Amino acid sequence: MFNSRADERFAGPWDLPTLKSVPAVAWGASTGEVREVYYESVPYAGRPTRVFGYYAFPTNAPAPVPGIALIHGAGKGANADWASFWAGRGYAALSMDLNGHGPDGRLPEGGPDATERFLPFTAMDMDQTWTYHAVAAVVRGCSLLAAQPEVDSGRLGMHGLSLGGCVGAIAASIDDRARAVALVFGAGYVHEASFLANTVQSLDCESRRLWIENFDASRYLGGAQCPLLFVSGATDSFFPPSTFCQSYARAPQSAQLSLRIYLAHGYIYAIPGADVEVNRFMDHWLKRGPSLPRLGPLTRREDNRVSAAWTSELAVTSAALNYTTNLGLWSARHWKTATAEIGNGQVTVTLPAERPLSYFLTLTDEGGALASTPVIADWGEEQLPPLRITAVQPASGGRIDIAGAKPWGHRVVLENTEDRCHWSALATNTTPDTSFQFAVARPSSEAATFYRARDLDW
Repeated sequence: MFNSRADERFAGPWDLPTLKSVPAVAWGASTGEVREVYYESVPYAGRPTRVFGYYAFPTNAPAPVPGIALIHGAGKGANADWASFWAGRGYAALSMDLNGHGPDGRLPEGGPDATERFLPFTAMDMDQTWTYHAVAAVVRGCSLLAAQPEVDSGRLGMHGLSLGGCVGAIAASIDDRARAVALVFGAGYVHEASFLANTVQSLDCESRRLWIENFDASRYLGGAQCPLLFVSGATDSFFPPSTFCQSYARAPQSAQLSLRIYLAHGYIYAIPGADVEVNRFMDHWLKRGPSLPRLGPLTRREDNRVSAAWTSELAVTSAALNYTTNLGLWSARHWKTATAEIGNGQVTVTLPAERPLSYFLTLTDEGGALASTPVIADWGEEQLPPLRITAVQPASGGRIDIAGAKPWGHRVVLENTEDRCHWSALATNTTPDTSFQFAVARPSSEAATFYRARDLDW
């Protein structure tokens, strides 16, 4: 049973009725089962735009077949091989370009280029931004797929890679026609810790606020109405597991997570075994194939043992505890693996004594598919570790004491601002426990001063 949180649905700035209408289409050259296509999108700089893509249809499957929109990452574009791969699996596939390019470079009628992803904007011109056009291109691409006579419009999926996962998460959350969506590497909270975080933070205050409120997937995932799969690696250099697991936590309860220690960042369809979960997930929801294994929330007992309930349509072969006692960059942390027990519908294991500690459980079935729990810091709760300021009070010598809670051993930086925009770091706490405390000078300005604590290791 899929449960969506309809009360959290947010449509953003997009005109969905228009995007769901069938776009004007011009078909281009064909190579084998792959055909070039140009389809109408939203206006840019006062002129109409077109999106280029590769469309591939399976020649060995009876129509109608499911359709899938393939959403590329940063530095990539429409990919004929990717579309052909999915056609070979029995899907009508559309791999579209999100950067206003065609097969031979920039299109005269293309939308914003990749170099325009993070330019300043206002509430009046949000429809001129790269993210607005990228999401529109995906939703419009689904309209193109749904209109093809060989496609079953009731079986549409989306599959995003890297930055395409961020775009796909928004598109899937606002387009209720999607029936299955796989987000690999990228999702929400781009502004917090992704490889693009500094770029977003470098925007002027108003542009940054508008971007976070309208173009980060974390704003939309709570209202998704279709099954979601999140796939990534704990050592990914572009989207750390902290924000990736936060995105998973924002999604409806039926969302599934497959986190490995390492997953090469790129086109996983071209890496043997890397796309098992995505393939099975799509086949389950769009072709009635077997489902993925699933792990429930982590439960921690007083004897330092953790467990998670599991379900699997196929026989399970192994379970493991994956953990690291390092802090700092997630991509540089050293991970260890220990065998976990499988029995009585539970995966159970004893946590190591070392601290600080971050960990997650995995379960693998006989088909090679892996399910996981989110990464948990050693906090002993079933959700992502809280970081909060618990007390702000005057102290002697004209100072202010600020205290709070943090994950075990994590580095916390205290920052302040008078306009909630230009934050300045005051001090860093590195104590090896679960609390922090700062003593700071009283503000000299009459303006209101705001403080925040930021976790450097999560």
